[in-house]
Amino acid sequence: MRIGIARSSTVMILLATCLTISNSAAAQGQQPSNQSTAGIGADELPTNAAAPQDTGFSGSEQVASTQPPTQPEWFPLPADQQQHVDQLLDFWQKSSDQVHQCTCEFTLWEYDPTFCAYRNPQTQELAAHSVWRGTIRHASPDKALYETNEAWRFAITDDKPNLEKVEDENIKQKWVCDGKYTYNYDFVNKKLIDIPIPSEFQGQGLVNSPLPFLFGADRQTLQSRFWIRPITPANAKDEYWLEAIPKQLADARIYSRVELVIARQDFLPKSMILFAPNYDPKEHPVSQAFVFENRTINGNLEAIKDFFGGFIRPKTPFGWERVEQKPFADDSITAQKDELERTRK
Repeated sequence: MRIGIARSSTVMILLATCLTISNSAAAQGQQPSNQSTAGIGADELPTNAAAPQDTGFSGSEQVASTQPPTQPEWFPLPADQQQHVDQLLDFWQKSSDQVHQCTCEFTLWEYDPTFCAYRNPQTQELAAHSVWRGTIRHASPDKALYETNEAWRFAITDDKPNLEKVEDENIKQKWVCDGKYTYNYDFVNKKLIDIPIPSEFQGQGLVNSPLPFLFGADRQTLQSRFWIRPITPANAKDEYWLEAIPKQLADARIYSRVELVIARQDFLPKSMILFAPNYDPKEHPVSQAFVFENRTINGNLEAIKDFFGGFIRPKTPFGWERVEQKPFADDSITAQKDELERTRK
């Protein structure tokens, strides 16, 4: 099994729709939901490794539905729960507004029985087929760098489940956004792809991202896109859990729901699970689990100088081809423009 099969399509959606990265930070993380994020063999991972983000499902997991999402049965919320959600989103927005530069490490576990159907014999939890680690940098409002640096895949070693490190530079993922272009590194084909950002999105940050909870957004925008309810378990300490169901078709084609944990200390995301559009816990348990950790926010002058050096237009690597790609014109772009116009009013 090639670990790159289920690579980050949501990252590619960010590139294809020419979005830019908005205010974001991530905190030390535990995993939301009752799903085993580490899966089988997670104890094989080095504890001092850097941590990455990878996002989205493989193309086959995106549902080409034309029907608008259905309002969940638990909505509208009782008045006290709605007030609680409103207050959480307000605090989160204020915290995000204070983040001007951020470096964050993260780990992603990907689950899909198509690539790995192994389950823990005792708990019946599905093992992760891939684990990614890497780094993301962000500068408000629209500069970002994303890069994976380590990857593992599920394997059976000596009749025991394990995570086997992948030594293949071709599966590496990297993109840079300078506010006017997104530069995507295609390591397999040795191409550096320049994707221009439409002028109406430049300087606006991430208006309507497939991962809005990671990058932050104002309460009005989030509540226009999602039905949101609190799901914090009774034994949770110093954290708030939210479940979000997409209202917009463009979002529903990417995921059926999102579970998010916000750290009480700074009201920033510490972990998140994305569930595939056609997710079913028994028949189709496809999901992705993120843990965000080791962030550095608003560093000193020397650190900032080095930090912003990562957002300049990259040179074409030796032996590579540089290609300029036109933005995709689809309903997700239309949704972005509609949302931008609405929020400007």
